This record gives sequence, C-alpha cells and structure tokens, in this order.
Amino acid sequence: MKHFKHSVRKQLLLWYSALQLVILLLFSLLILIVLKTALNRHLQTQLELDFSQIEQIIQKEPDEIDEIDEFSPLRLFIISKNGEIESKSRAWKASKLVIPPKDQFGIFSQTSPDNKQYTIKSGIVQKHYILTVAADNGPIQTVQKFFIIILLILLPAAMGLTAASGYFLSGRLLRPVSNMAKSAAHISFANLSQRLYVHNPHDEFGILATVFNNMLDRLQNAILRLRQFTADASHELRTPLTVIKSVGEVTLQEDPSPEVYRDRIGSMLEETERLSRLVDNLLTLTRADSSNFNFNPQKTLLNEFLFKIIQDYRILAEEKRQTITIDFDPEKPITGVVDEDLLKRAVVNLLDNAIKYTPNKGKITIKLVSTDKLNIIKIKDTGPGIPQEHFEKIFERFYRVSKARSRELGGTGLGLAIAKWAVEMNNGSVFAANDTYGGTIFCIELYKN
Repeated sequence: MKHFKHSVRKQLLLWYSALQLVILLLFSLLILIVLKTALNRHLQTQLELDFSQIEQIIQKEPDEIDEIDEFSPLRLFIISKNGEIESKSRAWKASKLVIPPKDQFGIFSQTSPDNKQYTIKSGIVQKHYILTVAADNGPIQTVQKFFIIILLILLPAAMGLTAASGYFLSGRLLRPVSNMAKSAAHISFANLSQRLYVHNPHDEFGILATVFNNMLDRLQNAILRLRQFTADASHELRTPLTVIKSVGEVTLQEDPSPEVYRDRIGSMLEETERLSRLVDNLLTLTRADSSNFNFNPQKTLLNEFLFKIIQDYRILAEEKRQTITIDFDPEKPITGVVDEDLLKRAVVNLLDNAIKYTPNKGKITIKLVSTDKLNIIKIKDTGPGIPQEHFEKIFERFYRVSKARSRELGGTGLGLAIAKWAVEMNNGSVFAANDTYGGTIFCIELYKN
C-alpha cells in the first residue's frame, strides 16, 4: 500500500481540490451542453418559423414570391420550381451557400465557402415548389465561445478560492487533532493523570480523545497496580530475608548450645519455606498477567477430584483437631470441563485458608452441588468471619484483613488472588460471604457452557 508523505491537512486539501475540480468541470460541461441544446433548439424554432411563414406566402400568394425578400431582407431562403429557381434572397446570395440537391429534405447542416456553419431546412411546398431556408450558426457559436472563455477565466479563480477555503476548513477541522497531539506529547510516566481535552464527545475526534483517555486510565491503573505490587512484593520478600539475616548474625555473635542452634536453624528454614512459597506465588501471578499459561480443560469427575484433595488435607486439619465434613456423595458422578491443575490451585488455596483461620477443634464443611447451568463448590469454616468492609478487597493481591495475624500464620496475601484467577480461567467466579451462624463461606461457581 502506498503511503503519503504529506500531512493529513495537505492530503485533505489535495483530495478536496481534486474533487471540487472534477465537480466544477462536470458542472461546467453540463451547463455548456444545456446551453448548446437550448440555443440549437431556439435556432431550429426560428428556422421552423421562417419556413412556415414563407410556406404560407407561397400557398396563399404565389404571385408575390419575388416580393418576400423585400419584407424580410435578413432571411436566407431560396425557392425553386421544377428545378428552376423562382426566388433567392439577397442574404442567401451573400452567404454563398450551395443549393442542396433536389432530393435532400429535412434539417441538416452546411458549411459555406467562407467556413461559416448554417442550419438548413428544405422541403416541398404546394407539390411544385421546393423551399430551402437557412439560419446562421454564428451567433450560437459566439455565445458558446464566450461562455467557454468565461469558464476558463472563472475556473482557476474558483479553484483558488476552493483551495483557500479547503485549507482553512481542513485546518479548523483538524485543530482538535493538533491539540490532542500537543497534549499527548506532554503526558509522560511522571504525569499520567493528565488527560486529553474533549471538546465534543459526540463527534469522531471527541470519541477518539475519549478512547485515548480511557486507555490512559487503564495504563495509569496498571502502573499503579504494578507499583503497589512491586512495593508489596519487596516488603514481603524483605521480611523473611531480614529474619534470616538477623537470626544468622545473632547466632554468629553468640556461642549457643546445639539446641539453640537447632531452634534458630529451624526458624531460618521456616522463613526460607515462606520465602519459597511467596516466590512461587509471584511467579504464578506473573504468568497469569502475561497470559503465558497452558490452559488444558478436560472432562473431569468433580466429586472424585474434590474428594482426593480433601483426603490430602485431612492431615493438616487433624493437627489442629479440626473436622472436615463432606456434604456430597463421593460416588455420585458430577462432571465438568475444567483444567484440573488450575482448579486444584483454587480449591487448595481456599481450603488452606479455611484451615488456617478456623480455630482448634473447629469444623470445615465442603459441599458440591450441580444445577442446570452451574457446578458449585462451597467451603464453609467456623472461623471468626470477615468484616463486611473487607469483602470487596480480599481477592486483591497482598491484601490482608489482619496483617499481624496473617503473618503469624504464614500467609502471603496472594492465595485468594491466585484462587480468583484460577477460577476465572475455568469460566467461573468466586465470592465470599459470612455465614449467619458464624464463619465464612467461599463459593466457586463453574459454568457448564
């Protein structure tokens, strides 16, 4: 495709001028055709009138044929009878026109020896007479030439005026684009809050400016989230590293007993494990943001899938003397098309979250329900619940309802965010609510279609 090197304003001017030139030429040609047709029609009408008048004289007063030229000296006519010329006007003689052949009748054109164009009508009158009347085309040609000269003079002037008006109008029309370009040139990483001015939100340029502003909103929000994510990740990484460094430095400065060594090394290993989980979660979210994930949905027996996860996590629950209750029949098949690895991440994070925040001897209930459109997994605990004002943010990255308690329990603030992403990848949604009788219910809804 050929690309123009000129500015849009120049391109608009060139196209506008070319279009106007074509329109003016076609309009001028149309007027010239109409004018020529009208003049020729008028000439033929006058020719018909002259022919009719002379014909009437021949029919009513044939003896006065010689006197016709005296009353109409400007008419061009010739009258012949049986091949003999009865009367010829002085104007005909002056025109030096050639007498048409005897068998040539009707209306036709003829050029005189001095290159003048005439329109001639010839016909039989009173059976014996042949009447030939002529009209000079000179006045018509003069008017046409005068009109063409006027067009040749006015057309460049009209094109100049058109170009000037087109240049002015294109500049005025493209002024919003120029203003948007100037405003956009001043928008940088440091002032992403600046927006393009929208003069008229309903025209094309207003819509374009609105689209750019919406894009800047998304970009600003993405950068703010990235900054917050980076700050939170740095803080989360710094904490276990600081603990490991502090424990190591204190241990080197002292001469502890083997038991103290084991305790401190165990503490360092716990922080290392926490750091490893955090890095793994960060990598998972990075893959989620880049959409670089191999999504592999397949038909799955959700009852067997869920029962296996629960069996694996009973050990953790037994350490806190908690009871995990299954509120579904493991033998009753409930199928769904899901990516098992992704869905397992979601269920494991929610189940792990329930075990962490449910007190000792508490109860966790897992329910699986199938409807016409949904497969629903509910995980209910008997923990302290979540304050109402936190429900909108609990699925955000690094968000914690109680930071001190989450850190104490080894949480990174990423589990619910990963669960939300994993469920949405499986064409579903996840939400939380407080149970009427205490505790929290996390609900996963998986659409069947």
